[in-house]
Amino acid sequence: LELSRVHGKRFVVCYWPRRDSGKNKTMDDWKRLCDTLNAVGTRVKAAGFRFAYHNHDIEFVPTEGQIPYDTVLRGTDPALVEMELDLYWISKGGQDPVAYFEKHRGRFPLVHVKDMDATIAQGRACPGRGTLDWRTILAAGTDAGVEHFIVENEGIPDGIPCIEASYAALSALRF
Repeated sequence: LELSRVHGKRFVVCYWPRRDSGKNKTMDDWKRLCDTLNAVGTRVKAAGFRFAYHNHDIEFVPTEGQIPYDTVLRGTDPALVEMELDLYWISKGGQDPVAYFEKHRGRFPLVHVKDMDATIAQGRACPGRGTLDWRTILAAGTDAGVEHFIVENEGIPDGIPCIEASYAALSALRF
């Protein structure tokens, strides 16, 4: 945390809370994760930072008839655990980010902006070159209180050209 303070960081983000793939977890496992996130959030807040949890698609795989991400949202204290919604992963998980913004207003201060290609595999694409409806998603996120939209170039081989294309596509949007 001290290094984060030196660099002027305001958030500490949990990108992966497990030592395994996260597959085959029970709802009790997800509830225990909520307890852990709340405990970590308490410590992070006491140190003067904001704590956020970052999703992947595994949180949207139905488990015992429930969506684990909904359990995480319900089971964590918003004053201790905020969310960094990854738009690619929620979409790949078959959920609508706009619906989550509307239902959980104010819960997502951070958003990872990543696009999805049109292949059967639903791979990653440069934001603006894929299938996600950025005008609708960004407008809904802005309305719901997103503070930072972070373009993440994860697994995209064309690096700088992707960043340039993403900037051009996203900055041209009006909503």
